[in-house]
Amino acid sequence: MDEIQGSDPIESKAIVFNEENGPGSVPMILTAFEEENNEALDQAGYRGRYVMFSLIDGGVSDAFTDPYESAHHMVEGEVQQLLLAVRRGWKNHGKSGIDWNELTHGESYDRTDFDAV
Repeated sequence: MDEIQGSDPIESKAIVFNEENGPGSVPMILTAFEEENNEALDQAGYRGRYVMFSLIDGGVSDAFTDPYESAHHMVEGEVQQLLLAVRRGWKNHGKSGIDWNELTHGESYDRTDFDAV
């Protein structure tokens, strides 16, 4: 079961996804959070569990919670499938998709590392 460790309802992990037939290495920061009596998140309209995806190739070039809504050209194919699997795993507590605890801060991955991609 995926749970954020510590007292903060927000946890970030920086990873690199290596897409074999796409843009190559895609560095990103994944920030999982849960709106839990947090006034700022509540005012922004977040209710429930979310993952904020930040593509950081040369600085933050795109940040979003819905992989279908990204305007960035790198969010397609395997990269999009990875992000959708991470979002699904976080929202349903790891019952499907990629469990939050399968991701290690600072690691590189490709599609062979996950069944869901």
